[in-house]
Amino acid sequence: MKLGGSTFYAIFNPQHVSQVFNAEATLSFDIFLQHIMKEFGSSNEAIRKILEIPLKPTYPSHVPKSVSQLAHQFQVEQTSGSNLHQLCQHITMFFQKSLFLEGVASKAGVSFFVDCGGKKCVSLKTWTAEVFIHAGQNAYFGERLLDISPDLPQVLMKLDDLSWQIFYNYPWFLRPELNRLSSRLRSSLEEYFRLPSNQRTSCAWFVQALEKEYLRLGLDTKDIAAQMLLVYWG
Repeated sequence: MKLGGSTFYAIFNPQHVSQVFNAEATLSFDIFLQHIMKEFGSSNEAIRKILEIPLKPTYPSHVPKSVSQLAHQFQVEQTSGSNLHQLCQHITMFFQKSLFLEGVASKAGVSFFVDCGGKKCVSLKTWTAEVFIHAGQNAYFGERLLDISPDLPQVLMKLDDLSWQIFYNYPWFLRPELNRLSSRLRSSLEEYFRLPSNQRTSCAWFVQALEKEYLRLGLDTKDIAAQMLLVYWG
């Protein structure tokens, strides 16, 4: 299908999805990944380093892998064994606390109430989205990021509603709100990653592992923040 000068392909048979993902030689995911990373603020040099496969393996027991491939491996390791158990415990406790209205209605700058004919009603969409985003943010980056920007979950909600503009190559000058939200998220993450590591505690092992790989590549704080925005948004 031709749309706006670009070719789009639709897969209608679920059995063909795995074939598409496995056809790396003809249907590379790297082009899409480069596009997304650039849209979220990564420099061309950072993108090259992240996607480049080293001549020697990073770890003695591994075959040579790019940092983008290692990132996927880290996420798989995060969702197994003790790493998964710790993450599940943290998320479960957060949800249990958030099920009480007082636990979420007291957050600064957050309004879950809508007017229902003179009565106060809770917006289920807003409450659910904020709780899930806040839970993920807390697990990945700890409470320190919330201290820096208390309204960051709401900013991410707004960005997610406009993220279709990225996938459909919406012209940059026609999406000022998306640009503003993306810049706001990156600046908060930059401030977060400028802090000493002992002031940034979280229960997600793979975030620290990923940051170490970015530092090994020589990425600066701005590029690390752009990459972590993908993690936060994803």
